[in-house]
Amino acid sequence: MEKGKSRKVFLSFLGKTDYKECFYTFEKEKSKNVKFVQNAIVGIFENNFDKRYILCTKSAKEKHYDSLVRELGYNFEAVDISEDITEKGIWEIFQQIYDVLNENDEIVFDITHSFRFMPMLGITLLQMAKFLKNVKVKKVFYGAFEMSRLSKNINGEEIKEAPIIDITSFSMLQDWILAGYTLVNTGRAEEIEKLAKNDLTPILKESKGKNEEARNFRKIADKIQQMTLNFRTNRGNEIITAHEMKEINESVKEIKESNLLKPFKLVIENIYSDTKKFEYKNEENIIYSIQWCIDKDLIQQGMTMLQEGITTLVLKEIGKENKYTDINIRDIISYVLQSLNRKNELEAEKEKELDIQKLEKLSEILSESLEFNKEEILQKETKKLKKIVEERVLKEKILNIEKIKELSKIFADISGIRNDINHAGFRPSPLDAKGFKIKLEKEFKKFKEIWENKNDVTE
Repeated sequence: MEKGKSRKVFLSFLGKTDYKECFYTFEKEKSKNVKFVQNAIVGIFENNFDKRYILCTKSAKEKHYDSLVRELGYNFEAVDISEDITEKGIWEIFQQIYDVLNENDEIVFDITHSFRFMPMLGITLLQMAKFLKNVKVKKVFYGAFEMSRLSKNINGEEIKEAPIIDITSFSMLQDWILAGYTLVNTGRAEEIEKLAKNDLTPILKESKGKNEEARNFRKIADKIQQMTLNFRTNRGNEIITAHEMKEINESVKEIKESNLLKPFKLVIENIYSDTKKFEYKNEENIIYSIQWCIDKDLIQQGMTMLQEGITTLVLKEIGKENKYTDINIRDIISYVLQSLNRKNELEAEKEKELDIQKLEKLSEILSESLEFNKEEILQKETKKLKKIVEERVLKEKILNIEKIKELSKIFADISGIRNDINHAGFRPSPLDAKGFKIKLEKEFKKFKEIWENKNDVTE
């Protein structure tokens, strides 16, 4: 087998029990009359395997391995595993099984026999191998001999039949649990999107895209991925708009009674507790987004959202709610907030305070002058003067905001921390890595109190 090429692998445990003959059934398929369920599964799959591993202890191998191979003549490869069931022995078994798996293997796993803990160990091991060796668990089977029943064949003879039960969903459930944990705790939705795509595509293909539940689930997964990307890349305008959260919240109501992909439903309901606070086109979403970043340990993103949240609050306070994306206005606000924390830098400007109404009137006069003045030089100079006046009006309005000094202090502190992160700590007295989240939480608390119009600001 070429390196890196996927193998189709059958993996099974051999026990020491007294095997009895029966016909095993799976869906519309029926095996030959066999003692060993391994032969039944291999036969039902038409022996379409590159490798057939039988994991067996010394005693199980001595008792049954030769009979297993002789029964239908399939070529199995015995893998010796320890009989030691201490913690040390279990880890040894774990390693012995792990070592037979190759990169990109596609696994059909039979968990019918051996020690009672082996199925749990095997499922856990395969979960690990999914990440470390990129294996894919195609099927997990259990041969339910205890559910066997008597029936008659075409000749009227009594025969014993037992079902092979597909429990692949156990492995799928583990994938969904991990993906859900990753989403809820880190804000990353790549695995959710991938699982939704992999598990829903067959359903959509079979229904020719007409299965409404599957389409809805797929849509939700896409929206969750987009939402988390908005947080991780600080898409402030999209977060304020909350278009994705709105669609997720509306869709959650539609899947409450769904029987399709139950694990996905549970994950969605969990994420809903995070998204339900976000409202369509609401500045309050900035507060929720910073808390989201803190909860998911998105520290740098939280710092950025906090600093830009301060700027956005100032925009709101000066009546520029419709100018959230105006870079020039945001730059002026940033300048004022930074300058207030540098001694005497704005004092000269404060001493030259002008009446805002007079400044605004001057701006109107300059605008009218531009309409009537056709000389290029005069137009150019008038535009310059108009811009200076408008900037001065903005600065005056910003300086008159209540709590502006408190906001500027938070802004400057966060700016210093952001620079520390952005410059990779290559600066005098860099902050310890553990200190960033503590600092973010502290500064966010101050900002939140101001946002909510609290009277006291904790220093």
